[in-house]
Amino acid sequence: MRKRLFVAITLALSIMLTACGSNKASVESNSTEETQDSNLSAEDSAKQAYEVLNASADSADRIMSSVLAAWYFSIDKGNDYVLEDYYSGVYDFSNDLGLDTSAVDTAFKEVIKGTTYETMFTSQAFKEPAICVKLALQCYQDAGIIDTTKELLSDAKQDIKNAESAEPSASYLEDLKKYHSEIQSYLDYTLSPTGSYKDCSSEVETYRANLKTFKNNLAFDLE
Repeated sequence: MRKRLFVAITLALSIMLTACGSNKASVESNSTEETQDSNLSAEDSAKQAYEVLNASADSADRIMSSVLAAWYFSIDKGNDYVLEDYYSGVYDFSNDLGLDTSAVDTAFKEVIKGTTYETMFTSQAFKEPAICVKLALQCYQDAGIIDTTKELLSDAKQDIKNAESAEPSASYLEDLKKYHSEIQSYLDYTLSPTGSYKDCSSEVETYRANLKTFKNNLAFDLE
């Protein structure tokens, strides 16, 4: 199995674990060992791209699920911590998002750095949706998952180019390119969500439907 696919599997496992900060080294150390193989057949290159794109899509969606959960946490529970101890908020946030408490604590301190919440009214930060969203993203950034997802998308793009060079008329190329573009767009939106919570949720469902369609269309040729 190609090492890049091992990275994809490592990534898929890492986003399932609660110890958000514990997997950074393994993800990064394996990703640096991978080299591109331009000597594969068009179909093999396409299959590699497809597998890595699937892992990238799953990762982007896992991050976005946490973003939405963090946003909802602020709306639903944020005001509960105005008079509570800061660590009560950290514990509940971690529990709701399935993240490691120490990782959330570390990320929180980074997110509020330079704000009034750094020195006073710290627990009140949970009532700010923007801060909660940044907190979720910071956890994934600290774990190396965001950077690894970007790297996987870059690798997949090169595989698509290799497949196109080997067989320019291959029927699956156009869908692979569209699949890649949609995942990239989804990841970009995940890292900078806009609108209201309702608007964001609706946009996410559109992305998910589109990605499912591309994946299913490609599965016929590449699975």
